[in-house]
Amino acid sequence: MKKTRDIILKYFFIVCFSGWLLITCQNMIFEIKRVGKEVQRYWGLSEDEKREKMYPNFYKFVKYCKQKVPEDSTIFVKSTEGYLGFHYYYFSYHLYPRRILINSPDQQIGIYYWLNKIKFIPTAKWLKSNNVSYIIKFEEHRFPGPFDDSKDEFRLIKIK
Repeated sequence: MKKTRDIILKYFFIVCFSGWLLITCQNMIFEIKRVGKEVQRYWGLSEDEKREKMYPNFYKFVKYCKQKVPEDSTIFVKSTEGYLGFHYYYFSYHLYPRRILINSPDQQIGIYYWLNKIKFIPTAKWLKSNNVSYIIKFEEHRFPGPFDDSKDEFRLIKIK
């Protein structure tokens, strides 16, 4: 009796393991195909072309800012909630060596501002004391879903 129970358990675990292995392999094959399609999508493109394909209007705006704003300028970025950190780091990277500000330079850019929904509104005195010569204004006009920046508004405002 004990032998039959052991054999049944053995086959039960073999069937369970085989089923798990089959499902896992199927998911892995699906993921490999998905990654392959993503790689093909950007294969052979330059860095600029890849970024333009990922963020079409936004990246064109960044390139426009790079052309129009002198390298020794300070830029204040005014953005919609939720995108502030992304825009700060994205602009800092692509517009270097220009100085990018999103709030007072003595305050940290951190989760504290997003959690407490603190909006920093620069005064003329603050802009002058921090030598800000341009303001980048971004307004999002889309619903949740796939990334589509075709309706978003990007503006570069010269203040000096």
